[in-house]
Amino acid sequence: MQQLKGTGNMRLIQNKTALDSMIVYDANIRDYMLEGYIIGKIFEDYLNLFYEILDMQKLKADLKLHTPEELERAGKNYLITKDPEKFTRFRNKLYLFQGYFKYNAGRESEIKEKAVRLIQVLKKEYHLD
Repeated sequence: MQQLKGTGNMRLIQNKTALDSMIVYDANIRDYMLEGYIIGKIFEDYLNLFYEILDMQKLKADLKLHTPEELERAGKNYLITKDPEKFTRFRNKLYLFQGYFKYNAGRESEIKEKAVRLIQVLKKEYHLD
């Protein structure tokens, strides 16, 4: 689609049904890509907050020597803050990320269905069966 639009060749598609289907599909893909960017930014914020809460270097070093179960039994604590506001923000960002992730998974199914429909329209309109 980007090549067709970039070179101006979209104007060469005479079949209105095919062209409309391609434009709708392209708009859905662009929306999906934007949503993916937003999810990436939320995840980046989540990770930054995660690193403000946990001492990852200490945790990684201990995991080289012990299993997670051993560390849990030993009562190891890797928190570097006790700030309840940070924990609340962390939980909220995790909740937001989970919600967007579930929504995005549904959008992937929708996009796939639309791609299949576009292929069907193109096959029908251009007698490709």
